[in-house]
Amino acid sequence: MSKSSYDIPDRIETADHKYLNCRIGENVRPDNENTQRVLNNIEEALSEQFLQLYYKYPQTGRGDAEYIDVVGLASSVGAFVMNIVDIEIDDIERLTGPDWQLAGESTSIRPENTVGDAMIAVRRQFENRDELRTDDRQSKIPVSDFVVLPNITRRKWHETFEDKASERLIFKDTLANREELKDKLTALLESPLDDEILRHGLATLKFSDSISGGQLNAAITPKSKRELLDFLDRRLKILTDKQLKIGLQTPDAPQHIRGIAGSGKTVVCALRAAKLHWEHPKWTIAVAFRTHGLRQSHEELIAAFYQNFSGGDDPNWSQLHVRHGWGGRSTGPGMYYEIARESGESPLSYDDAKRKFGRYTKTPKLLDKCCRNLIETGEIEELYDTIIIDEAQDLTPHFFRMCYAALSEPKRIYWAYDEAQNLASLEALSAVDLFGVDENGNPRVSVSGKLPGGINSTHIMRKSFRTPRSILMTAHAFGMGLYRDGPVIQTLTTQEGWDRLGYEVTDGDFKQSSVGERVVIKRPVDNSPHPFWELQEPSELLRLYWGKNWKDEINWVIDDIEQNLEEENVLPHEIMITHLWPYKKRQDPLDQLKAGLEERLGGLQENRDSIVHHVTETVSQQGRRANFKEKGKVTISEVHHARGNEAGLVYVMGLDSVAEEVSKDVSDSNWRRQHLRSRNKAFVALTRTQGWCRLTGTDPTSKIAGELNRVVNDTRSTDPKLQFNVPDDDGPFKSMDLVDYSDD
Repeated sequence: MSKSSYDIPDRIETADHKYLNCRIGENVRPDNENTQRVLNNIEEALSEQFLQLYYKYPQTGRGDAEYIDVVGLASSVGAFVMNIVDIEIDDIERLTGPDWQLAGESTSIRPENTVGDAMIAVRRQFENRDELRTDDRQSKIPVSDFVVLPNITRRKWHETFEDKASERLIFKDTLANREELKDKLTALLESPLDDEILRHGLATLKFSDSISGGQLNAAITPKSKRELLDFLDRRLKILTDKQLKIGLQTPDAPQHIRGIAGSGKTVVCALRAAKLHWEHPKWTIAVAFRTHGLRQSHEELIAAFYQNFSGGDDPNWSQLHVRHGWGGRSTGPGMYYEIARESGESPLSYDDAKRKFGRYTKTPKLLDKCCRNLIETGEIEELYDTIIIDEAQDLTPHFFRMCYAALSEPKRIYWAYDEAQNLASLEALSAVDLFGVDENGNPRVSVSGKLPGGINSTHIMRKSFRTPRSILMTAHAFGMGLYRDGPVIQTLTTQEGWDRLGYEVTDGDFKQSSVGERVVIKRPVDNSPHPFWELQEPSELLRLYWGKNWKDEINWVIDDIEQNLEEENVLPHEIMITHLWPYKKRQDPLDQLKAGLEERLGGLQENRDSIVHHVTETVSQQGRRANFKEKGKVTISEVHHARGNEAGLVYVMGLDSVAEEVSKDVSDSNWRRQHLRSRNKAFVALTRTQGWCRLTGTDPTSKIAGELNRVVNDTRSTDPKLQFNVPDDDGPFKSMDLVDYSDD
């Protein structure tokens, strides 16, 4: 087996850098030559061990957005913090206790106090993590603090100030001597830190506690699903170098973040929002999204990151807005509603928009028409300093143009786009498509090339952490219809497109001359570093069941859930059931499913009114957006409400309802649209799982059953692959307009 992505890396990402400039979120060196020399000499002195350096690291626990010059973590050192004082000996007039009076200055500096405060802040971060805290609540990782004087030698200091040289000072001559510097840095630690302690230390410095919550004592070699889920919770929730880097970037320009489902884009958006709010508490910042269920997760993530930065303070939600795209009674405040109202216009409600633009217009198009109407009829006020848009693939061009108009200069708009999350929009819309052109015909927004500081204007996140590799590949293959009899549903037709999704071509190619010929693509483990690939057989992660009828299918699902609850100790709220039953046919199977779960499993929960939490039913009956999960209850949800949520064990029922048998005529546009919608729902449903997925349906002789069996024969193995004939770039499903795939 290859080295796990959770092992301590030798370098950040590209093996070219051991450090990250946290203030700008990039690996570029600082402009100051002395600071560069400090970083270079530390790297040289500690080159034979694991080392991670952070330049301008946020000093957590302070509300005034201060940064520590250098924070490092090394196996033979532990952690260390540095305050670089770039002055000459003649710049210091006198020393009085901790005060350094500078010549010609009315105030003094306190470098040792400054670095001491920084050391306490870093040590407190470690002490707040269970795995890094001793029984007497001390940090298992020692933290050293140093004041670095890159222009002053030890001799010159002693000549000037006699014996007033603290052991915390690193002079120019020590800095230049590799062995002396190494001895200075390693003096505090008696024996090297083991890899597990280093992992937790690194995770802490990456603010991973913000996404992990309380850490669990996971089994080293997990066996049951309970132990595996504990292990998963502990292992998955560690920010990668790339996630940290992108999350810390806050360029004064538009930026596009593209990534596959489960790559951590929502986390990146939350980290960025929290950092901006910490740095600029008076700015008005908006985080926008479309899926109703994301409000809670965004607010929780942003609050956790901000509390990490600030030392426990909550965000000021009057300055940091988490907003649904539209806004309404059940969704809470929204971008369109807020921008219209603050611009002196009357926002259209959903019912108003239906009356104005047509009752059969789907929600995304309605919102687009509302935004366009506002742009054309109103004078939009510049309300925001920054807007961050998650789920950009589900929002439309006039929404982006409205947001752009509501931004003050320099138009900080950042948008995260799910690659292939919607099968009708596999390719991300260009900046010109989203923002249009100005009065001179020039693009309003460009996201090509580099921004100041060496920052990319577009990021691509290829690694998917949420869904195990074999299940993700099954979702892509079935959702796109790569194995169906007849034309593929919607797919990528270039090697570049598959590369963005994290696949590599191992046989054949996507040249135009190869249309109709066999191509084989694989997904490297590095792009799906889910820990289960080493711990579970693919045949256990993904199972299919085809019942004689839907009653048989339901009984099998209930049996399997009961077995997982009683024998594997899975908790009810770790289970999600979603389905593909058509709107007009779903009520009977849903009623029987809920009744069966209550009858068989209701006794497992004491003092509870139900074992089932039906999200969609709660929304329909109570007219409000429910929390997606309730502790102690199995979640049942329509696919469109499940978006943005996940569970350890997911059941996708009604696979036979994918519209294969609705019509035999691929030329029927209504059938194609329905079929594409069904495939898209199946894709989204499969990618909700963090661990196991159970696919069920009826009629094992159906075309859908045969297709799925062919898919899993290739994906459910230790070396999964997708093989199919290179499709024509102009098939019958090409360019179908599908943004809203819900049944409602």
